Amino acid sequence: MVSLPRPLALAGFALGVAFALPLAAADQPASGSSVDDQDAVSLRGIFDFQLPKILWPKSLRFTLNPLFGDLAHKDSVRIRTGVRYAFTRHFEASAEVLPYLDNFGGEGGGAGIAEYRLGTKFAWHTLLSPYVDTAMGATIVLPAPGAPEELSLGTTRFNPYLVFSRDWTPFHGFTTFLNLGYEVFDHDPKPGLIADYRPARDNLSITPGVVLHRAPWHYTFATSLRTTAPAGESHEYLSVLPSVSYEIPPKLMLRLPGRLVVGAGYEAIFFGDDTEHRVTTRIRWDIDWRKAARDLGDNVRNHLSWNRTSQPTP
Repeated sequence: MVSLPRPLALAGFALGVAFALPLAAADQPASGSSVDDQDAVSLRGIFDFQLPKILWPKSLRFTLNPLFGDLAHKDSVRIRTGVRYAFTRHFEASAEVLPYLDNFGGEGGGAGIAEYRLGTKFAWHTLLSPYVDTAMGATIVLPAPGAPEELSLGTTRFNPYLVFSRDWTPFHGFTTFLNLGYEVFDHDPKPGLIADYRPARDNLSITPGVVLHRAPWHYTFATSLRTTAPAGESHEYLSVLPSVSYEIPPKLMLRLPGRLVVGAGYEAIFFGDDTEHRVTTRIRWDIDWRKAARDLGDNVRNHLSWNRTSQPTP
């Protein structure tokens, strides 16, 4: 009888559960979580996995995601800046740049851009309907010329993915998902640029997990297995990732448009005979351009003198 290494056995069990959940029978269609619920948990560096929902058609959204951990660990501070646009109810595209500035008292070498990221996502609203949301897409990360080595891997990465999720009606706000991804490097990065607990070659990832929405709180738990077997190696990396995010209430936004989300996550990574523990925090500010413009127009109109209800003359 062949025995699997413990990380692979755990990943196999989690994968089996993830497949069983979406395909289980249900009495009625799921009520469905919203794209805003989904985005509340998708904080880069905490929850890096794609979920299937896309923006409403013709929606344009801007995102700012400062990496405050750089203040303590790097000579430069990075602020991810991105934009997403939904062309149809099935297709959206995104673009992101990673600018950097000198840290206070650091020697980061000025300001610039560390990398560029482009992405597309196509959502099937009828495949496995009515219970399972399905989407496929891809992202490509391009290093910017001249970026400091500590801020960029210096190699292009291409990541196609396929993702399934299921909203469970009997358990309001509870979602299960399965993400399948493949990361391709155009060439090997320089030694030391990628930590030992991350794959530095082409790798396949399998990530089952669960999400619980209790707005303004959102909770996730995922297990992710990455293997470099497609690159001809036999290195496996198993991650266990619980996280939590919180949407700042509008009354605390000081009249700022959009939505502010803060989050924290823990990751235990098992690789070889070693284990790495990581704790990460993130802040992200999302602005829906159309909604912000509409709210501004309503606010201006409500303060115009000729729009106020006239009082009858005594």
